[in-house]
Amino acid sequence: MVTLDLSQLSVREANERLRALGADGEDVEIANPDARHHIGVGLIHPINVTVRGSAGYFCAGLTDAARFEVTHNVGWGV
Repeated sequence: MVTLDLSQLSVREANERLRALGADGEDVEIANPDARHHIGVGLIHPINVTVRGSAGYFCAGLTDAARFEVTHNVGWGV
């Protein structure tokens, strides 16, 4: 499992990495999401993503075949 730390990456950078990791079949954990919006938008490959914390609006938006688990709260538009 690969960990992406949003205290070190922008959401845009994390989403680019998520797309590449999904194409490679990797499972991903998102650390320190701090309720940021648009986490995991536009994923088109089967990928398991665990968000360790709260996600903001539109988490996992416009995805196909991705599986998300958010361990705390999430905004609308999931």
